[in-house]
Amino acid sequence: MIAKQGLSRRDFLRISSLTAAGGLLAACVAPTATAPAGEQASSPAQEVISVRTTIWGDINDKQIWEGIANDFNASQGAIQVIPEQYVEQEGTGSYYDKIKIGVAAGTAPDVWYMQGFIWGPYADNNLITPIDDLIERDDFRTAFPDIANYKDNCQWGGKTYLTPVNTGAVIMYYNKDVFDLFGVAYPQEGWTYEDFQAATIALSGEKDGKQYFGFANAGGWSGIYARALHWIRKDGVQEWDTIVEPKKAQFVQDAIIDALQWTIVDATNNGWTPAPSGLAGGGLTIASGQVGMTYEGPWYLPNMSGPKAQSEGGVNFDVIHMPYGQSGRDETVAEIAGFALNSASKLHDAGWEWIKFNTTDAAQTHVAKGGRMCHLPESINNIWVPLAQEQYNFTNGQAFANAMNTGRNPIIGGEGADLFAMMLTGTPLGAAWDGMISGQVSAREALELANPQCQELLDAYWAKKNA
Repeated sequence: MIAKQGLSRRDFLRISSLTAAGGLLAACVAPTATAPAGEQASSPAQEVISVRTTIWGDINDKQIWEGIANDFNASQGAIQVIPEQYVEQEGTGSYYDKIKIGVAAGTAPDVWYMQGFIWGPYADNNLITPIDDLIERDDFRTAFPDIANYKDNCQWGGKTYLTPVNTGAVIMYYNKDVFDLFGVAYPQEGWTYEDFQAATIALSGEKDGKQYFGFANAGGWSGIYARALHWIRKDGVQEWDTIVEPKKAQFVQDAIIDALQWTIVDATNNGWTPAPSGLAGGGLTIASGQVGMTYEGPWYLPNMSGPKAQSEGGVNFDVIHMPYGQSGRDETVAEIAGFALNSASKLHDAGWEWIKFNTTDAAQTHVAKGGRMCHLPESINNIWVPLAQEQYNFTNGQAFANAMNTGRNPIIGGEGADLFAMMLTGTPLGAAWDGMISGQVSAREALELANPQCQELLDAYWAKKNA
């Protein structure tokens, strides 16, 4: 779901010095066409502006955005969009490393595809440009809904930088055959955390010599902090004082401790969820038929049904919102990605036309057919859901759209912040999750150790920012 992508303070200082020296991207303009020798041109040919745009490195992204670019280029003759795919390969750096290299060399494209939680440092260092004036000029507000998570992902310091073009929400998948095997009723709209707990226990055990598990914390792995977001926030509490640039870590709350104790420590110890050894290599998953429930995003659908399904013939499944706690909301992870304008480009107007085109129904149909989820809850329902339900043989696709209305991000920071310094292996939250999953410590012990370490990282971030 989330790859490790960061930008260090040293990188930004180096890049900023190059920006000040005037070494950044100039306009890319295709040469004017000329008439063949011996012929008189009837009128000067129109200059065609070439706009370069990055696209994500997955194979489906190449299909999606080359298709959208072809449509855009064919729709008018003034602007030619050239997609550049940055594929992550061993030894070549991450997607964002390739953008940084282009910035430092003065060759970065005009428009950048970015994940909503990652681009704050680029705004802090003026590497991307606000688009509020362009939005106002063109009265182009439909791509920016009045939803808290969209504002978190698209705005920085009160200004808008990112235009959403695709999304991904984590919701609950359930295997109907496992429910039928154990005689357990399927989850219903409005189901609660207590319903989830009861179903988890009832679906765990041995049948016909095969071991079954009530749920798994993720499709084929044990999960980390970001994947546990709904459990942490389901009762209306939050682990940070604010999602965007928090100043206080507040994991040590009874509601959070109790939720993680049950869904991680107790679930693993009691065999309600597979232990890490069982999940290794993707062996025990909902897609393999031995797990009743899993919370995953739309990217997991190919594992469940269709030609890439993990088990032959696929899985008889459906999806539903995460079980409600005291907040009465689906507090899930809801990812947003989109396009931003390179500040150094001299083609902002042309780049903006390309960005706007990505929000049209025609472009969003490419997004949906290519396997990504559309940019807004409305386009998810109207375009993505019918295609996904037919392709993957499930019925409640609207649950994904609904989750984009209420879901949030784990944490979003600016220059010097690193979400992954909080949650990956060897970090405060990474160590806490490893300890809980292994059964070595209780949730309270793990969080009481991790919380002050997270606070130290927040304090260091603000000390640098305010220096």
